[in-house]
Amino acid sequence: MHRLQNDFVAAVRRKDTAKFLSYIETPGVAFGIDAPLQSRDEIADEFRMKTDAYCFLFDSPCLRLAQDKPTYRGGHKNRLCSVYELLTVTKNVKVVTRIGSYQGKQQAYLSIAPQVLSCSNGSEPVEFIFTRFESGWKLVAVPFS
Repeated sequence: MHRLQNDFVAAVRRKDTAKFLSYIETPGVAFGIDAPLQSRDEIADEFRMKTDAYCFLFDSPCLRLAQDKPTYRGGHKNRLCSVYELLTVTKNVKVVTRIGSYQGKQQAYLSIAPQVLSCSNGSEPVEFIFTRFESGWKLVAVPFS
């Protein structure tokens, strides 16, 4: 578990899209709660085009461009931050991995809990759910709303 946690977090901190994609296998990954599965190829396309999953994971400015409505009165928008920014802007990031199971398969729940007050999502944990396959730990879901 410790190796999975360290390798995965390091890949996000390095914006290593190839390493990130190596964690994806059939049937794919669901980005969001009750979201449809996206294949590795679909996510790779988003990484190449620097949209959607790429913005969420690695690029705060493009994530904020995708946000279309002000949240606070007075015209100020919530300042959403990518997972990369949440991991790198402060040293107070807590990363915890716990083991569980789902439908008889072993799962790892990797939770990144930042404390970035300058980000509207800076106090909310980001969870990555991995399932153990014969080929190793593979990312299956990133639940967020």
